[in-house]
Amino acid sequence: MVTHHNFTTFTEVTFTQYKDLMINQDPSDAMLVVMPLFQGLGFVLLYMNLVRGKSVILLDKFKPKTFLEALVKYRVTRLIVPPPLVLFLVKHPMVKEYDLSSIKEFRCGSAPLSADIQRELKEKFNAEHVSQAFGMTETILSVLATPPGDVVKIGSSGKVVPGMMAKVVDEQGRSLGKHQMGELCIKGPMVMKGYVDNPEATRNTIDKDGWLHSGDIIYYDDDGYFYIVDRLKELIKYNGFQVAPAELEALLVNHPSIDDVAVVGLPDEALGELPLAFAVKKPSSNLTEQDVEKFVEDHVSPGKRLKGGVIFVAEIPRNPSGKILRRVLKEKAIEIKAKA
Repeated sequence: MVTHHNFTTFTEVTFTQYKDLMINQDPSDAMLVVMPLFQGLGFVLLYMNLVRGKSVILLDKFKPKTFLEALVKYRVTRLIVPPPLVLFLVKHPMVKEYDLSSIKEFRCGSAPLSADIQRELKEKFNAEHVSQAFGMTETILSVLATPPGDVVKIGSSGKVVPGMMAKVVDEQGRSLGKHQMGELCIKGPMVMKGYVDNPEATRNTIDKDGWLHSGDIIYYDDDGYFYIVDRLKELIKYNGFQVAPAELEALLVNHPSIDDVAVVGLPDEALGELPLAFAVKKPSSNLTEQDVEKFVEDHVSPGKRLKGGVIFVAEIPRNPSGKILRRVLKEKAIEIKAKA
């Protein structure tokens, strides 16, 4: 349940923090929105651009050719996209056929984007601004963002936005300090009232002191910049270690023969879960499962190696906002391994 007060606060914070961006932009400024409007990011992008009197181009779904043609036709200047679309823009050969020089600003959300891919995006398009942000539908989108005029730290989701509070806690709920990983908790006037007709889910998410537990593993640095590590429930529990799928995915997506990747935990009676990678090979690639395993082995500690193996697939299943459907992949892995 998102209230009118949540929305008015969000509008006030956004106009205060991004005053120049909201008022002084070129009238030809245009944004393309690919995300579904029933989710926080898609709806807020539509809402804020209409408030600003700016052009918004909507696509019902992502289709590579349609997406690229729309960017060119409407001379899109600002793009806010999830990591899968960033990977498409950086890696797909089709992108080279289109003039995308109008895009000056890229922002990424909905899931962590590796620092290497963020750098590559900025270099490829010579963009003026490339940053990440963090938000939830439960908080009217962004609660972490890079303030205007501040230095963009590669790999960071930015600082806490005005009017909101954030802390990092351990499994016992104790607050942690700088460079210590724990769960992100959020408090402030943009936090939702609760989940409709589901008081149990509300109690499990918002504690008695009003802190919303995001379920995201995060840490912050000496300058107050936050860095998303992974989803708490997606951590792979291997032999007493916690392995973040996003860390291995950030490594693997930079392999020259891999187009896309997802890492899940394969259940194991003795060791808990074994890290397993689903990978999409580049066309005509001769990459083998052993090649991928060796690549990971050369870059990580023993506890993070792909003990569950590698499975090559045609595509990685994702929801409309671009998040990996790990449950689907885990079920597929269990089924494949059972037949082996």
